[in-house]
Amino acid sequence: MKIREVSVLALAVFLWGMPVRAQSVQSLGKDVERLREEVEIIQRKLYRAEVSDSTPSATSSGTQVRLSQMEEQMRDLTGKLDEIEYRIKKINERFDVLNRDIDVRFKMIEGKPVGNNGLGTKASAAKRFDAPVAKGAPKSVSGASVKGEELAPLPTPKKKSVKEIYQQGLDDFNASKYDAAEKQFDLVLKDYPKDMLAGNAQYWLGEVYYARAEYERAAVAFGKSYKNYKDGNKGADSIYKLGLTMQKLGKNAEACAAYLNLPNEFPKAEKALKDKAAAAAKKLNCK
Repeated sequence: MKIREVSVLALAVFLWGMPVRAQSVQSLGKDVERLREEVEIIQRKLYRAEVSDSTPSATSSGTQVRLSQMEEQMRDLTGKLDEIEYRIKKINERFDVLNRDIDVRFKMIEGKPVGNNGLGTKASAAKRFDAPVAKGAPKSVSGASVKGEELAPLPTPKKKSVKEIYQQGLDDFNASKYDAAEKQFDLVLKDYPKDMLAGNAQYWLGEVYYARAEYERAAVAFGKSYKNYKDGNKGADSIYKLGLTMQKLGKNAEACAAYLNLPNEFPKAEKALKDKAAAAAKKLNCK
């Protein structure tokens, strides 16, 4: 094949890929915008629901259920956003590799050596196209700087294990990085809902909200931890913290119910925790 024919072929391959790339990225970009709009709508609903719950006439239990549902929708939409943005990134990476591939092929056409691993073709196979190279020329001119491994697909980022994500959440919480901790615990619940650490993550999500004085959200989180992961190692802690949260909200009857039920629900709970619940119940004159 003549040099002109090879050049035309390489150029055709490059131009053929461009509209495919543009179309894929444009389509995914529209999905991102749509999901962002849905997230914004849910955020406004959450704000209105929280404002509504702060009024005396609001039905707290109904509002908490709606808040919980909207939070789950937020987590789902955020997960979809992350997935689409990752796909866009991978498309861009693949076409970057294609661009380097074409650049190497042009160097081969011009008779410039490429590494033995470059596209599986040795430099000696292109001797009829050899061109003189100035002695002592920089590697970028001679083409010697191009290595075969540069043409290999980029490695896929290793997905973190549930233990790594959970531990990062604890580290962030202990460092008072509550927003970062919330993201890690949400990620555990989203990607590993059946793992034994999911119950712990749900509990610590409640602790994040409690630390930020977001007591309505904390009550929902602790309630879920108690209801869905009652048999986990944070079951007793969840009902105790639910009592504290209800007390913060001025709902002493609900707080008393949590304190008094703790030793009955969790007879094997640590004595220190049961003592704290008993002391809190006594302070509220719970009967």
